[in-house]
Amino acid sequence: MATVSIEPQNLKSGMSYKVRVRAGKKDPLKRSMSRTFKTKLKAERFAKSIKAQIEAHDYGFLLTDLAVGDALGQFQSYVFADKAMASQYNKNAPSIIKRFIDSSLADLPIDLIGSHDIIKSMQEIQKQYQLSPSTMDGYLSALSTAFIDANAILGFNFNIDAIRDARPTLKRIGFISKSPARHRVLSLDELKLITKYYENMDMRGRSSIPMIDLMWFALYICMRQGEICQKLKWKHYDETTHILTVDKRKHPNDSKNKITKIMLNAATIEIINKMPKGKPTDPIFPFNPKSVSSSWTIAMKKLGIDNLHFHDLRATGSSELYKHGMDLYGVSKLAGHSSAKMQLTHYLRNIPVVLPDDHIKLN
Repeated sequence: MATVSIEPQNLKSGMSYKVRVRAGKKDPLKRSMSRTFKTKLKAERFAKSIKAQIEAHDYGFLLTDLAVGDALGQFQSYVFADKAMASQYNKNAPSIIKRFIDSSLADLPIDLIGSHDIIKSMQEIQKQYQLSPSTMDGYLSALSTAFIDANAILGFNFNIDAIRDARPTLKRIGFISKSPARHRVLSLDELKLITKYYENMDMRGRSSIPMIDLMWFALYICMRQGEICQKLKWKHYDETTHILTVDKRKHPNDSKNKITKIMLNAATIEIINKMPKGKPTDPIFPFNPKSVSSSWTIAMKKLGIDNLHFHDLRATGSSELYKHGMDLYGVSKLAGHSSAKMQLTHYLRNIPVVLPDDHIKLN
């Protein structure tokens, strides 16, 4: 914790008292400051006020001329040193913030930055890393979150209005945008090609991952690849009731534990029964998600199948279940969405609008 001391100063002009504040090793701000008073009483009052601020984790007194790079760096050190706190942020946040620290924004005072400065730094990052407008939109959001949280947690005074003012212009000139909606689904012909490819791989002993089983499980269960691989444990599966419990599901606005209970069908039960049974804490599908992605990418390239991601199986499964009679609420809950809006906007793809058989009758 920061230390506060009062040092008597015997100057030519007379006696004075210097209050010196030094940040401790574990303090979020690695800075120091001092202030001189003509009377000991005033120095003691100031020192008492500073101690109270430190105890309240308010480090505003250390913020004189604090630059963006320094402030973001200290925010990073404070937040991402705590695993529980760090888990509340996007996993790419540290690398994104580091790129802003390396931009022209870094040397500007945190309270004096303007919309022009934000746009300039965004342009620098985009030029250096050749990022898409949707990715740049994510960068701006990550910077906004860092500014807001640094102000709230550490008492900084970032000019948050700079980002708010820059966003409409960046959007208008096409520099940032939301990700375009995907419409890709797995076709029956593609399913046959992929199945044949992995069957040949298995026959030649060149596949250590049961990709066909993973593909079908993803289609039936509509789960994210990261949820299927490694996350599902044997303790989550009740072999007597065939109920699979999926907990800690991803949610963009809610840190609470979101749980879905799924009663499996014969096909998914058969897939799980093929997996090597482990301890309750062992994963049902003990495969590295990155290895699964790599295998899928290689297969698509060799088969000449364009723009089909493993994640598209989730949308394909949702669409097929909906077409075969599962209601929108059930599909949404299975996929781990809190509302049907996400399903309607992103996951129900290639669903035709069905006209009624009867003729329209005008009264």
